[in-house]
Amino acid sequence: GPSCSGKTTLGRALTRILPNCRILNQDDYYKPDSEIPVDPETGLDNWDTPAAVDFDQFIAAIDAARAINASTDQPPTWGTAQSYIPTPPIERPQQGAAVDDGAVDERVLFELRDALHSSYQAERFIVVDGFLLFADPRVAEHLDVRVFVTASKTTLQRRRDARVGYTTVEGFWQDPPGYFDKIVWPNYVLHHHTLLELIGINGE
Repeated sequence: GPSCSGKTTLGRALTRILPNCRILNQDDYYKPDSEIPVDPETGLDNWDTPAAVDFDQFIAAIDAARAINASTDQPPTWGTAQSYIPTPPIERPQQGAAVDDGAVDERVLFELRDALHSSYQAERFIVVDGFLLFADPRVAEHLDVRVFVTASKTTLQRRRDARVGYTTVEGFWQDPPGYFDKIVWPNYVLHHHTLLELIGINGE
């Protein structure tokens, strides 16, 4: 799904709910800042095009994750996958416990974890989190279950505007004025138009 749609929040919640669950982030496979394509119309760096992502390394990391996940419960870090995060501990919430994981109450997480662990304890899960998972057909071929997360343009823009910036391979990126309307949104619609049509969303 698009930037700021809630993918990472969902992924982190799943790592706490499902047994033997890890997360792999596509954001770790951006190319170096100096190799990010420049949008010809605006002259801005385009971080939202498939050409900004090293898909070969990303797919290799998914392959490695699947292989390691099948052989051990405690896999080491492989390749450049810095976000292969072990399942964080979750404890039975006390009365008045604070809400965590965005809008997901700790009690909800605990109840779901309790319900699922007994049925799926023998399984291992890898959550692959990314904003361009369907831009390269090779990625989809490596996924057993595919989920597309989206939100309205207004919601996405509000969340994006609230972000301070992003740590990159070679430094730090902060959206210049108008970046959402000029780069983020047009690229989201361009690279997901087939999915948007299938689910009956017109891009707004």
